[in-house]
Amino acid sequence: MKWGFGREPDLNHYTCIVDLLGRSGKLKDALAIILKLVPNPDGRIWGALFAACRVHGDQKLGEYSAKRLLDLEPNNAGYHTLLSNFQAVDERWNEVEEVRRCMKDNDLMKKPGWSCVEAKGSIHGFISGDRSHPQMGEIYETVDVLSRKIQEVGCTLE
Repeated sequence: MKWGFGREPDLNHYTCIVDLLGRSGKLKDALAIILKLVPNPDGRIWGALFAACRVHGDQKLGEYSAKRLLDLEPNNAGYHTLLSNFQAVDERWNEVEEVRRCMKDNDLMKKPGWSCVEAKGSIHGFISGDRSHPQMGEIYETVDVLSRKIQEVGCTLE
């Protein structure tokens, strides 16, 4: 970039590279980019590495990147939740409990996931676990029908 286009790479560029390397399983190369080239890594770049560690099952590097995330944003409940889920995959229940206890002690609550859909010109928002939408019955019936059809053709929902 610098020599070919005269543009100095910024944190967004490095984050993309770390994400690409991580997705392809080159976790050590991704870490090297962060440690050698990025003067002030932020939560996004560490988050990209942590996500890749989760996908590729690298516990040691995952713990390291999670620690960097929590050092940068100690009050981010989402990062705490990701870490506890990461530990739960290995059935490290004591560590999971410790993270959850820390969240409770510090009054950290993860915001629920949400989605929205546009139908007939109206936007409908849905929060995870919320059952207050006036057409909830119809919505869940439609989801059930779609789920069955997907299973019939051999796909799985994740």
